[in-house]
Amino acid sequence: MEGERGSSSPSGAVSMQPPPPRSSAQGGFKAPPARIAPKSKLNDPKGKAKIEEDEDAPVVVESIDESSDHRQREEDDTKDDEEAPPPAPAPSPAVGEYVVPEWAARPKHAYALEVVKGGVQVERFDPTDKVVYVDGAFDLFHVGHIKVLERAKQLGTFLLVGVLDDETVNRYKKGNFPIMTLYERVLGVLSCKYVDEVVLGAPEKLTEEFIKNNNISVVVHGKDQVEPCADGTSPYEVAEKMGIYHELDSESPMTTTLIIERIAENRRMYEERNARKEKKAQAERELEEERKKAEEAAAATTSTA
Repeated sequence: MEGERGSSSPSGAVSMQPPPPRSSAQGGFKAPPARIAPKSKLNDPKGKAKIEEDEDAPVVVESIDESSDHRQREEDDTKDDEEAPPPAPAPSPAVGEYVVPEWAARPKHAYALEVVKGGVQVERFDPTDKVVYVDGAFDLFHVGHIKVLERAKQLGTFLLVGVLDDETVNRYKKGNFPIMTLYERVLGVLSCKYVDEVVLGAPEKLTEEFIKNNNISVVVHGKDQVEPCADGTSPYEVAEKMGIYHELDSESPMTTTLIIERIAENRRMYEERNARKEKKAQAERELEEERKKAEEAAAATTSTA
């Protein structure tokens, strides 16, 4: 097998077989590959190995006490194990404890996940926090979104953001919206430092149950027009009745629609510029062809004369 050494010895080479592997009762030791000791190690007074004193002469191994060598290896291995004990495994998180994913440092505090034990829902957030909830499409995440999230975070201590799914966004925005998928929009929101947690595929209409389960104290929406739900009602109807609904102005002219209009306008200008360049190049090619024809006609007339 590739990588095994000491299993065979080529002709003329010194052969030293490794000692047999230690049994499982002895700690599961597996003998390392055979090693050839240097001359200084072989030429010792204990009789493990004897060599001729002439440095030019070949090394002759007369006897090797494999049992004593094996015991020495065992002692060395035991010493190494005592000096470098294996690291203790990380303690398992307690039931209900939130373990922060490696790819996102969210949330910033030790909040608990929603855990169900015996049919009883365990508390999800720290009751001492004031949870602020904002939802939306957050398509083509831009500075206007960031400004709203920054102002919303100032109304509480924990910012929970709901990102609507693709089907809901397309229903009220029509056309080819959303431009980005749900997971792309969620990653954009998570990149904002003001956000503590995100709800993927948030409900289109807030219910009293959703608000209480998430310990929401404030519901925030931007100054843009609120689109009605599929049943024609306002998505924040319950929050308005509870007196926790607020509207915030981002004070930024940037919107997703404006970004799309800029892209479309730049595309139109790009196509018009290329069309003008192509038209100019075509006219130059036609002039060049006419010039060549005139030169050929003049040359033919001269040769005839």
